Amino acid sequence: MPARTRQGPSVASEAVDPEDTSAGLRRLKFNEPLSWRVGRSAIPIADLLQRLQTLAQELRRLEQEEIDTDSLKKVSQELASAHLLAHKDRGVRAWAACCIVDVLRLCAPDAPFTGNQLKDIFTCIVSSIVPALGDPSNSYNAQHIYVLNSLAEVKSIVLMTDLDHPDSLIIPLFTSCFDIVSGSSKTSTGEEVAKNVEFDMTRLLVTVIDETPVLAADVVDVIVAQFLRIDPRAMEAPNKRGKRGDAPVDAKQGTLLLKDYPPAYNMAKAICQACPERMTSHISQYFNNVIIDASAEGANGSSKGGHRKPNLDDSDEEGEDIKELSKAHRLIRELWRACPEVLQNVVPQLEAELSAESLSLRLLATQTIGDLTAGIGVAGPPPPPPMDPAAYPPVAIEEYAQTIPQPSVLLTPFSPKPFSQTHSSTYESFLSRRLDKSASVRAAWVTVVGRILLTSAGGSGLSESEEQSLIKHIASMLRDADEKVRVAAVDAISNFGLTQVVNKLGASGGFSTPDSVLFILAERVKDRKPQVREHATQTLARIWAVAVGEIEQANEPAVTLLKDGPSKIFDAFFTNDPDIHVLIDRVLFDILLPLNYPPAKSKLTRSSSSQSQKQKDSQASEGDGDIDVDKIRARRILTLLKSLDEKAKKVFFAMQARQISMRTAMTVYLQACEEYNGGVMEKDQERIKAQLSKVIDTLSKLLPDPSRTSADLWKFAKVHDRRGYQLIRFSMAAVSDYRTVVKAIKELGRRLQSSNNSSLLDTLTPLLYRSSSLVFNRSHIPAIMSLSRTDENGLANPAQEMLREISSRNPEVLEAQVQEMCKDLESQTPSSSTKDGAGTEEILKACSGFAKKLPSKLPKERKFLQSLVSYALHSPSPRAAKHAVSILMAVADKKEMYAKGLIQKCVSDWAYGSDRFLTKLATLSQLNLLAPREADDESDAIISIAVNKILLTNRSPQPDAGYAWSDVVDDETAAKEWALKIIVNRLRAKDGSDDEEDFRAHAGPVYDTLNKLVVNDGELSKKKDTPATQKSRLRLLAARSLLKLCASHGLCDQLLSPRDFNSIALVAQDPVLEVRSGFISQLKKKLVQKTHLSYRWYTVPFLLAFEPIASLKDSTLTWLRSRASFFSQQTNGKRSDQQTVMESLFSRLLSLLAYHPDYPPAEMEESTRVAELVDFSRYILFYLQAVANEHNLSLIFHIAQRVKQTRDGITKTDEMSTRLHTLSDLAQATIRRFADIYSQQRKFGGAAGGTNILQTYPGKMGVPSSIFAPMGSHREAQEVADKNFFPEEGEDLLDRIVRSVMRTKSGSHGSAKKRKPESAEAGGDASATKKARKDKEKKPARPRKSSGSAGATRTPKKKKKDDDGWSSDEGAAKKASTAARRRSSRGASRRVSYADRDSDEDDMEMDEWEEEQADEQEEAEGEEGGADSEEDNDSVDLPDKEAALDEILSDREDSPLSSPPPTSPQKPTEQAPAKPSGNGKRTSTLPNRRSSRRG
Repeated sequence: MPARTRQGPSVASEAVDPEDTSAGLRRLKFNEPLSWRVGRSAIPIADLLQRLQTLAQELRRLEQEEIDTDSLKKVSQELASAHLLAHKDRGVRAWAACCIVDVLRLCAPDAPFTGNQLKDIFTCIVSSIVPALGDPSNSYNAQHIYVLNSLAEVKSIVLMTDLDHPDSLIIPLFTSCFDIVSGSSKTSTGEEVAKNVEFDMTRLLVTVIDETPVLAADVVDVIVAQFLRIDPRAMEAPNKRGKRGDAPVDAKQGTLLLKDYPPAYNMAKAICQACPERMTSHISQYFNNVIIDASAEGANGSSKGGHRKPNLDDSDEEGEDIKELSKAHRLIRELWRACPEVLQNVVPQLEAELSAESLSLRLLATQTIGDLTAGIGVAGPPPPPPMDPAAYPPVAIEEYAQTIPQPSVLLTPFSPKPFSQTHSSTYESFLSRRLDKSASVRAAWVTVVGRILLTSAGGSGLSESEEQSLIKHIASMLRDADEKVRVAAVDAISNFGLTQVVNKLGASGGFSTPDSVLFILAERVKDRKPQVREHATQTLARIWAVAVGEIEQANEPAVTLLKDGPSKIFDAFFTNDPDIHVLIDRVLFDILLPLNYPPAKSKLTRSSSSQSQKQKDSQASEGDGDIDVDKIRARRILTLLKSLDEKAKKVFFAMQARQISMRTAMTVYLQACEEYNGGVMEKDQERIKAQLSKVIDTLSKLLPDPSRTSADLWKFAKVHDRRGYQLIRFSMAAVSDYRTVVKAIKELGRRLQSSNNSSLLDTLTPLLYRSSSLVFNRSHIPAIMSLSRTDENGLANPAQEMLREISSRNPEVLEAQVQEMCKDLESQTPSSSTKDGAGTEEILKACSGFAKKLPSKLPKERKFLQSLVSYALHSPSPRAAKHAVSILMAVADKKEMYAKGLIQKCVSDWAYGSDRFLTKLATLSQLNLLAPREADDESDAIISIAVNKILLTNRSPQPDAGYAWSDVVDDETAAKEWALKIIVNRLRAKDGSDDEEDFRAHAGPVYDTLNKLVVNDGELSKKKDTPATQKSRLRLLAARSLLKLCASHGLCDQLLSPRDFNSIALVAQDPVLEVRSGFISQLKKKLVQKTHLSYRWYTVPFLLAFEPIASLKDSTLTWLRSRASFFSQQTNGKRSDQQTVMESLFSRLLSLLAYHPDYPPAEMEESTRVAELVDFSRYILFYLQAVANEHNLSLIFHIAQRVKQTRDGITKTDEMSTRLHTLSDLAQATIRRFADIYSQQRKFGGAAGGTNILQTYPGKMGVPSSIFAPMGSHREAQEVADKNFFPEEGEDLLDRIVRSVMRTKSGSHGSAKKRKPESAEAGGDASATKKARKDKEKKPARPRKSSGSAGATRTPKKKKKDDDGWSSDEGAAKKASTAARRRSSRGASRRVSYADRDSDEDDMEMDEWEEEQADEQEEAEGEEGGADSEEDNDSVDLPDKEAALDEILSDREDSPLSSPPPTSPQKPTEQAPAKPSGNGKRTSTLPNRRSSRRG
């Protein structure tokens, strides 16, 4: 035994000779007195110690088999006396205890002591000997250890359990032992206790537990409390009971508490593992007492507690019952990790809690079972994996696991058994809690399920089916009706590292895979609740930012799964929500493109000092060292751009274009602040205050909370921090490099925080992000240029796209690099043998944009100009030649000489198919625009080339070739396009310098050619042998050229007759998608610019009522709504007629429809004619969807009536007048039905919606005299007024069409705001049925077919389901697209559509900044806005900067965006666009499309 090997202390080293006995048993030799009688003098301590040591030495040498126990009786009685057990000297007590435990060893199992003596003995041991073990430096520590070892080895401690009331000793024993090993005992000095002491204590306590008939509850409390020693709460607020105030702190032990299990924990764990049967019953009873008691209290207090948030982490707000419950459940977590066997009776209690009425119990049980499955203990979950968006170098998926720091053993998830298999019933009950009625429980459920997935069920593993099932449940929680649950689901995903996102969450698909968990996460970016969308947006952005390295390298599966993340974020811009706009700004520059990326300084601090200095110098010198931080950042920007779809790119570039106008506004604000001088002004106080107030009001309307923004901007002005003003200017300046911009932003933030103005940061930060040169920055230009040539990682295309945008929108950024760009062009000067442009086209385009605004900054050396001449003559790219001419004409002092020389070289010996013949055509085209005088000298030769040699000649004739589109442009098609541009540019260059007659003379042939191409579907040859693919491109170019001419000169718009206008309008219904979408996109762009286009052009987009491509139709509808909203707001300082621009168009639309080739002729069979005529109501409904509301519907009806009071003024025929009158009656009937349903759907006048919003218009409204003529006589007018031209047979069909259109999708501007959050609930259906019944009862007189009546009764119910805008599509074919637009709704009938903002209604006013941001650089046109009678022109009499402010004020929705572009021809509805017939005639297209819809 270990006791036999121990050496006694030196003072007791004298030998004791054994005494032989005749019987073979040895008797105790020691025979000295150890006690004394009362009243006599006590034995001196020294003598007593000597005797006890001698006795102890002798007893230690004896064995139980060889000792005569009778010889021990005397000594044992003396040792049990109070003189020794209660002696004041600790040495006496220690040696006496050593002797006693040996006597117990020798006499076992019969102790030679009475019950009272044993009680005194164990009292001494428990109160004196055991606590003394906490001080290893004690001089008698060896004796204390010997006593402990003997009690544990011999198990003499069992005698204590037989005493009366043993708990009075057992409880202190357990308490002392755990206090000693934990270092919290009163006797502890901070020195660590030996491991053998811990081992012996464990054996001692295990023996007590095994031998105690009934273990006291307090003992169980002491044992299980040890598992809470690693609880972070306990570490934050340690129990100070029993500790001396001046006790030294054990630094080492404190470190262990944070990194490893403390000894007390290990000892409690060993106890539970050593006696699982006993501890199972005891712990079960312990938890039963705690849970049942607390449950009873919780049930009694549930009524009051049901209204408070049961947040178990806020101890100050917990009731005592919740505290005890929370503590008990935390213990369960740790016991499962330490010894799961002891919980076999506790887990069923947890299962019962899952279905308890008490919310607190269900919440606790859900959290606990989830953590048990995940193997998470009381210390909490492991820290989330690092997801630093600014980390450099970007992490690879294969290496990501190596970057995750290993958590301490306390935080490492560990489940010794798979909980789902060990307690399958409980686990199934746990899974059902995802359907709990309480949002708090569902939120807790999704949180712990995220942990289960993250930890692979505590390391025990999940099967693929289990994993996918849990991921599917998380996805459903992302669509939960309660925002708390959605936030919890998003946060659960945010804890996943890159590897888990790709391998686990990505198994069901990426951000663009419908109904995958990542797709639904992306939907939450548009959530109605700010907290949900903020968490979702940040999570989405962080995932992409961490994976950017893999995406840049085009590595699968990161590209497939995660590339579309930024597109989903920028797509949220179209919600037109200022909060979302600010959120996108922050996410863009905090996560997607962090200001401090790449974090060179923080990275270098972990390197050697020499390397640190090296990279520090590298950062300071912008790439002189090994790392070019600007190139790294530029690559990230381009990778982001490459990841964006077309719609998102539009947002991204519009945000950059916004920087210029915001810079102007902020400059005006800073100037006003300087004049304000902190409120101290010497003169013009009122003017200065008014100016500052105006600019503050303007800026305030750009942010979500205008009142707070205004207060903050006033506060900043009053602080009058001149250094702050300068820092803002540094950040906005185009000449500032990136480092300067970032340092300025950060210094301003520090200044505001140090001056107790940190609240201003929330306001100024979005304004700074919007006005600072962060993306279009001069530091990025060299890297972007380099990447545009090298195509590193496939970034050439986005680099070229970026250069195009910079050159057209903010060319000042190029100023620092323009000299280098020009040298680059010189070095790549082409010759006649050059075959590849090598990216020079984009550089030339960038320089061209720069030259238009800052020509003086470009070099004028002869070498550079000659290089441009070479590009104009020898470049393999015609477009490069065009841009080279633009630069040459802007820069050269002798541009006439260069122009003349170029024209002569291009004209002389020009022949089709000769070397660079297309390049020379492009050069001629641009010179005709920019050098018209020199071009006029060779006008005959130029016209001969363009018209006779190219346009009128078909070198590959194809008689009756049809009409088709090809993405590949052959040389002949390209030549015809350039030739057409030549004749158009000749006319554009006139620019009013000639008189009107001369201009008309020049314009006539050009207009004739263009109109012929439009009317004849691109056919110009008399032989009708133009190839099919040429015709579509020529028709599109002709239509766009007419549009460009009308936009450039007011006279040009007048030259386009109404008849020709009607012809060009039909290009919007061209059979080829590329033609009609290209024309519509150009038209929309020109209409929002300040051009000479009259308002009549707004009628063209309404012809898309039958457009089969949903993306084109929906985007156009959204754009029309935004323009209608824009015009309705133009009341201050604007012409009064601009308030009704879109309404007054209705008469023009009816005239356009009267001349539509699909209008049914009078000789058509009557029933077919009626059906065809009623189909025209869809155009009217499409117009009403875009323009009509309860405020202007009466005016639109009035205009429809006015059309019937006129005759046709274009051809002035009776047939056309009759068509107008018929369409007028059709429009009136359609508007009446529209108004009825509109009123019902919006419940004007109460739930029944019975208010008539169609009132008599009190004002006057004329019709355009250019297309309408007055009636011939009063009699004629009276006859027309009395006659109803709309046939009665069409009434029922019209009813069905109107109801089907409005049932498909409600189309009011305000419908998105009125959408109910719980549209699928039973109550909604009941109210819809009641409403439908009222509708049916209100109008019994109107005759309808039974199907129409049925449709009417279903209308309100359908409205409840699809309440996010009207659509002109109908039937089952539309359901798929409707579902696609509303994919973020709950889907199932029990789900609710609660949070999404992806209705097209939401981007109603997104185009308003297009007034300012539209690209006015295309095709080198100088389109300065004049004014004619009907132009869209916001003329103001303000200085330039104030004009910019006024534009921002009018576009207060802060959207520089037009409607979503028709990029992806989405899968169309069931009907496809009619395939063009052999002759490609347009007239057959629309009827075929309409009939297919009816069929």
